[in-house]
Amino acid sequence: MVRKFYQSTCLSVFSTTDSHYRKSALDASECISEGWNLIKPNYGLFIGMIVVQIIVVVIGSLIPYAGDIISIIVSGALTCGIYMALLTQRRGETPRFQLMFEGFSRVGPTTILALISAVPWFIFCLVAYKFFPLPELAPSAENAAEMQAAIFNRAFVVPLIMGYSAVVLSSLVLHILLFFALPLVADRNATIGAAIKSSVAAGLNNIGGLIALLIFQTLFLIAGALACGIGIIFVLPLIYASNIFAYKSVFLDEPQFNNQPPQPDAYDAPE
Repeated sequence: MVRKFYQSTCLSVFSTTDSHYRKSALDASECISEGWNLIKPNYGLFIGMIVVQIIVVVIGSLIPYAGDIISIIVSGALTCGIYMALLTQRRGETPRFQLMFEGFSRVGPTTILALISAVPWFIFCLVAYKFFPLPELAPSAENAAEMQAAIFNRAFVVPLIMGYSAVVLSSLVLHILLFFALPLVADRNATIGAAIKSSVAAGLNNIGGLIALLIFQTLFLIAGALACGIGIIFVLPLIYASNIFAYKSVFLDEPQFNNQPPQPDAYDAPE
């Protein structure tokens, strides 16, 4: 009887934990504060990673014809690498700067996730180019006035604003649904299918906390942008760290179980 109770308890605990995620587990303010505690011991290192990421992405975007695709691929891989460094920090180990490039070992899933996130903007640019082309005019004062009039023409502006709003909304939805996918790839080397499936389920069951966290992060990014733009460099490590803390709040560390039942004398005999 003791053995059956032990085994059923272990299976119950394991199945609960192995459901991959916790529901309604996010506290946005805690994610920000604990994210800061996470990066504080090596804040300078993570700022350096952000600076290198920005430089590499900008250089990649300047490559003719393929610049946009290359910048998306590089950005996804480097973000994965920074997440790996943050997870190393969380385990109490010392992260190395080179860890940010380890994300390229998982470039397949990171590229797919980055491309999926870019789909709304790609569709928006394609539709705008196809149905709302600007007049091709030689540069001159008269043509500049005509160009400005064409841009602010109601028939052009109203659909453009509506389309832009739809893109922002769809990007927000995608961001929430895929919020945990990249951390899953960084932490558990999850396949793209498993990462997306788990992320969508966890995101839908933590949507309130995720929206609150995104509001906090947006406010920090605005504050960084107002600081001559350069403040974003100092804010992004906190954004990434709060993402990792949010991920670990929802996806607990995988437990290690001893599958062998205890010895009969492990429990007190009933009186």
